Amino acid sequence: MAGKQKGSTHLRYIRDPILNPYYIQIDDYNFTLCKECPTEGNASYETKLGHYTSVSNCLESMIKDTCRQHNYESLQDYIDQYKNLQNKLINHFNL
Repeated sequence: MAGKQKGSTHLRYIRDPILNPYYIQIDDYNFTLCKECPTEGNASYETKLGHYTSVSNCLESMIKDTCRQHNYESLQDYIDQYKNLQNKLINHFNL
């Protein structure tokens, strides 16, 4: 039988160092945001944070997750951190 079998998919990855500890898994239908989470010692585990229809939505989720890892003294501090992470990606990739 020629062609792709129903239900099969080929996984591909974007593992750019600027995304670390995140990476993006790509299949035929969506983009999955994944995160390597360290444990005690040298071990780690992978968690999937969500499935998205575009890379930009995936990156937006990555920024939100990164911002959620910290406490902030004010809403302005949170907004500044959020914008800083957005600008880091925009400037790095000349978007």
